[in-house]
Amino acid sequence: MQKFLFAVAATICTLALPASAQQQAQRAPLDWFVGYEQFRGAQISPDGQRIAVIRHDSVGDTLMIVDLETRTSRAIQTARADQQMEIAWVDFKSDDRVIFGVTQKIHVVDDRRSVHRNVHVDDAYEFVYRVYASSLDGNDRIALYDPSAGQGFPRWLNAEIISDLPHDPDNVLMIVPDWNAARLWRVNIRTGDHTEIEQGAAWTVGWVVDAQGTPVLREDAISSGKGFAWLRRGPGQHTWTEVARYRGEDAANGAPTFTGVGPALQPGQVFVLARRDGDDTSGLYVFDTATGQYAETIQRNTEFDVSSATLDRENNVVLAACW
Repeated sequence: MQKFLFAVAATICTLALPASAQQQAQRAPLDWFVGYEQFRGAQISPDGQRIAVIRHDSVGDTLMIVDLETRTSRAIQTARADQQMEIAWVDFKSDDRVIFGVTQKIHVVDDRRSVHRNVHVDDAYEFVYRVYASSLDGNDRIALYDPSAGQGFPRWLNAEIISDLPHDPDNVLMIVPDWNAARLWRVNIRTGDHTEIEQGAAWTVGWVVDAQGTPVLREDAISSGKGFAWLRRGPGQHTWTEVARYRGEDAANGAPTFTGVGPALQPGQVFVLARRDGDDTSGLYVFDTATGQYAETIQRNTEFDVSSATLDRENNVVLAACW
């Protein structure tokens, strides 16, 4: 990945140099490889013709689109450092549209008009996170979730993408907060319109979908956030069935005993990290949410816990298992 980022950086820099300078071999500055990366988060478009990358400089973060055919680059969004803003990530949703996350650190000051005058916030901050979509020229930017729109929630409430639905060029799935329950929305990245497809519980913190985009695993926080529970529901089923529940020291265990990873190939099946009954170590498996059975062992080691997995989310296959 570092070599790929370096290639992107070299391409952009070459475009800006005169011909005489391009002929001279240039040594890459050490700063490119240590500290805050000058270029990060590179993603390639589905048609392979463009690269989206985040460039960092003294101004802040700039979202760049590099055209590999014309060898030109364009800055389409900027998050200014003097406004405590950062571009967290970027990805292509289609050949003509990108989605990206922006964070902002906002200074909180006390309300001197409040009756609680004995409370003084000296130096406090809150973080705001938003997900946006825009065209490749930076126009038509829309927020995929705004807590103050319609619901009247405070600005620090955040929504996150659960699945980018790689085979749907127009929609993503997002978990959004609501009164007494989390909601799962299908959000159109061109219009910002949404359709609610699932309602969770008050402490639902996430879902995992199968290859068809159907939510088949749900994660709930329990015991006031001191533990968690995983529930399953296969396609066509109507009720959620608990798979695992952990709290306290069990929840803090370094190796997961059950964690959803992402969609597998078949409907209702997902990859999970789990320590099955009778096993001493955690492995990577295909889990059937309709039956609650482990359909296939992908990776297991009797000496070590499999701690994470890297997926090809376009094709729903495992690229690597790590322990």
